[in-house]
Amino acid sequence: MEIDFNKMFNIMIFAMRVNRCHPDIARDRKWALQFICVHGIFFIMFCALVYSIIFCDIKNKDFTQACSNGAICIVFIVVTFKYCVMLYYQKLFKNMIQIMKNDYKLSTELPLEEREIVLHFALKGKGVMKFWLIISICTASLFPVKAIVLMIYYKIIGDFKFVLLYDLTYPAGLEEHKNEPGTFAFLYLAFFFYDFYAMFMYIAFVPLGPIFMLHVCGQLELVKKRVLTIYPNNLFDNEKVLNQFKDIIVHLQNIYRSV
Repeated sequence: MEIDFNKMFNIMIFAMRVNRCHPDIARDRKWALQFICVHGIFFIMFCALVYSIIFCDIKNKDFTQACSNGAICIVFIVVTFKYCVMLYYQKLFKNMIQIMKNDYKLSTELPLEEREIVLHFALKGKGVMKFWLIISICTASLFPVKAIVLMIYYKIIGDFKFVLLYDLTYPAGLEEHKNEPGTFAFLYLAFFFYDFYAMFMYIAFVPLGPIFMLHVCGQLELVKKRVLTIYPNNLFDNEKVLNQFKDIIVHLQNIYRSV
């Protein structure tokens, strides 16, 4: 059975393509325009958070709200950092993904026990991806669900009012109209985008490191198995033993090079 990297980690690959950070995407004018539009909206909402913290929360000595909004600001900084890492090390990420694809393709020619080792560590990597998927979705869904539940509650008690995802104070001119249906819908969708853009970046970036490390662990496990099976099977065939050791050394060198 051939292991397909894109199918095994399809959710992570999809998140990379949604955020336009996949290493196979050409960094041309089309990508630049997409990045400016998407990350630009992300940055504008970050500015709204900073404005609320500096000019409203701290000024009014509401440090609890300032800390709450500050934590959301940190999400922007972390996501931007992750994106920069993906861009700066684009070639490295591309090479590592290609190495895994090649190793998965070569695994079809291995004995059944060795194929199972490769598959075992690939499934572990998929488990890490699913783990981060669940965490990211639960975290990103927390604010929209809270806002919807509160609006339903206010409707039930007969005191309906709009509830935005984040409790911010907006610049003059916008603050007075934030509870109007049109303005509310605009702000809600804008911060909904902020929320789920960050979610996709976490799904795209965070599992990569563990997936790469688990794959290397699988390759080292193959080396260990081959070393342990050399002498019992080839005790009196020195030439065959030497050839097997040569193959193991080459394999180890490839592993260390990828690491």
